Amino acid sequence: MELGGAEVIMKVMTKVGVGDDILNPALWTVRNLVHNNMGNKGIVGGLGGVESLIKVIGKTFQGKKFPLVESALTTLVNLVVDHEKNCRRLLKEGLEVLIEVAEAYENVPEEDLSGGGGKETYVEGIKNNAALATSLLQMVGPYNFLVCSNCGMKQASGGNCASCGRAISFAVDMT
Repeated sequence: MELGGAEVIMKVMTKVGVGDDILNPALWTVRNLVHNNMGNKGIVGGLGGVESLIKVIGKTFQGKKFPLVESALTTLVNLVVDHEKNCRRLLKEGLEVLIEVAEAYENVPEEDLSGGGGKETYVEGIKNNAALATSLLQMVGPYNFLVCSNCGMKQASGGNCASCGRAISFAVDMT
């Protein structure tokens, strides 16, 4: 069953300058909207949901807003799990950001660890987000293949299709 409202909540989530107190509930709304609902995953993915979430993750990660990063990563997990097109969208648009978040736990700058009692919370936030990003990278791994636009054959690499011999086109139909 597809539920309505995806367009409205996506506008809220992607609005530039929206406050954290509005963004976080919007992220959780999208997360709940797509949870175990293939129809809604397709709708939100088609509305640019994967790309929007990657932007949110990148921006909030750079701003060290780790609870928002976690909300966006969790939403992204629900959006891509068991959904090939959304996984391929994530491969196309989000690898750089996910790798940055996944590697952050091993590369915490020393200046970020100095000072106050928030150090443990800070490191725990980085650790949780790195684990979520690593899980996402593992989820999309099986979808890292080329598809021949002529015959539909999936293959890991190459310039020509192993089945029909035509040149592989890198244009991916995301509709």
